[in-house]
Amino acid sequence: IVHKAKDLDAETELAFLKSSPQFELWQANPHTGRNHQIRIHAEEAGIPILGDAKYNGAVYGFLCLHNHRIEFPNGIMILSEPPAYFKNLNYLEDTGLARLFFEADRRLRLFSSADESQCYRLVHAKNNSAHSNFTVDNFGANLVLNYKDTFTDADADRFVLFAKYLKKPIVYKPQAVHWVAQENKIGYNIRTNSGQAVGLLSNQRLQRNWVLNNSKDKSVLNLYAYTSTYSLAAALGGAKDVISVEAGKNSLNWGRENFELNKVNPENLKFLLRDSLTFIEQCNSKNNKFDLIICDTPSFMRREKGFFKIEDDIENLLSACLKSLNQNGQLLFSTNYDDFFIDDIRNIILKVQKSLKIDKLEISCILPALDFELPDEKTNLKSFLIEL
Repeated sequence: IVHKAKDLDAETELAFLKSSPQFELWQANPHTGRNHQIRIHAEEAGIPILGDAKYNGAVYGFLCLHNHRIEFPNGIMILSEPPAYFKNLNYLEDTGLARLFFEADRRLRLFSSADESQCYRLVHAKNNSAHSNFTVDNFGANLVLNYKDTFTDADADRFVLFAKYLKKPIVYKPQAVHWVAQENKIGYNIRTNSGQAVGLLSNQRLQRNWVLNNSKDKSVLNLYAYTSTYSLAAALGGAKDVISVEAGKNSLNWGRENFELNKVNPENLKFLLRDSLTFIEQCNSKNNKFDLIICDTPSFMRREKGFFKIEDDIENLLSACLKSLNQNGQLLFSTNYDDFFIDDIRNIILKVQKSLKIDKLEISCILPALDFELPDEKTNLKSFLIEL
């Protein structure tokens, strides 16, 4: 192999394993460790790797190269089972199905030792193109599919085959299903139905875990509470009192069910059917303050009077939240709004800090868990912890 104008010795043993009508599976055993060695030698041998555009492989959705076994000089060996499309090469004929397995494969390895009741993302395909704007989440006993745009019979067949391979049923919006799943030993009522969401936003697992571990003896306000999952984490984390504010009656009742499921004492809990922005502004006027405010902000919603649009109202919302914090208080702020990037939100926070004449403010971004994509993509959660 030529690298930086130098000829470097490189040896790879290539062995044919099996074939389908369209594809072949080969095993590569490298005896040296040059950069891109397997890919270069595969091209030289006349079998460029599927999806390897750099070395003349056929165009595909991803690089079909898998590290099955790696051994270290100290004797440690790591084995990684081949993905589904290596075990059954026919899966590669449907690029959409193969992509499902490719996305899920990495995440299944991350959670291979997890309890079957746990919740995490399996497939994250959100690029706003046809047939590629969907997610698949593992919610305990079931897989949950959420999708936008078109959904054909072929798509349905693909997801059914995917679920069958994983030996779990898959449910989606038109179906009415109700069950219980767990996250960090906290139980959540999960259900899908026409027009209803699942009830647990899996991309906020790390944030809920932070709240669970940082709420002891604090007064907690949860705005835009949805099904009050943050409130539940705070209560189980030892918060002295928790207020959940949500404009949707069904969501608020759903939250109450989650508290009952986990046998939480309702003595210091309040569930308020209110508009969150109006409520926090009233807290300002009454000088009501909190140790921790959680604000998972929607992009758009109808208010008691008019509409809430995050691009128009974010400064007022952040200002009201910061003014309602006790000394050394904390604000956990999140949004999925497509047209905000991380730096956009950070700059808005700094602008509000300046307008309120707050001398010291610590801002930290909470990156997503490894089963999610990084938040530089517009469609992903942007989450900040702001501390006075």
